[in-house]
Amino acid sequence: MIAGCILTGGQNRRMSGEKKLFLPYEGRPFLSHLLDALAELPKVYLSVDRPEPYEAAQLPMVPDRWPNCGPMGGIASVLRACGEEAVFVTACDTPLLDRETVQQLVSAWQGGVLLVSVDGRIQPLLGIYPKSALPELEKRLAKGELRMYDFLRAFGYVELPLPERSQAAVNINTPEDYRTLKRKTE
Repeated sequence: MIAGCILTGGQNRRMSGEKKLFLPYEGRPFLSHLLDALAELPKVYLSVDRPEPYEAAQLPMVPDRWPNCGPMGGIASVLRACGEEAVFVTACDTPLLDRETVQQLVSAWQGGVLLVSVDGRIQPLLGIYPKSALPELEKRLAKGELRMYDFLRAFGYVELPLPERSQAAVNINTPEDYRTLKRKTE
């Protein structure tokens, strides 16, 4: 069974400290859009640096077991805490993720790491990570080797290219990205 995992990010410095998970888009917070996309998964966890800012989400939260270690620490923390055999990972700043993409990945998953790619470039924060990846993730965290691409090269992964028209992997990282996103729907 595969659970959902929304990486909430850290300090959100580029967004002036505003939590991206709660940014409004089309009248609803990013969280609502992500939950729609992940609706067919049995459970969705929030990977958080600390729970307080995210209590309004009313979802199971997994605090970082490895603080200040970026997405690798968050993914490993959720894999360690969850009872499912794998987690579908997405960042909190991908409000255009859709059910079709989630279903496509879940259907294609064969047990290893499965990531989407856009224009031939893998997206390490959009895909499925199995519990079997946890020992390698923990080993790298213990050594301070936090680069996801290095982990993926060593552990291996399967790539699922997104169709050219897909917007599922679009990240809203900066205020300018956010303004552009909002302009598209005005």
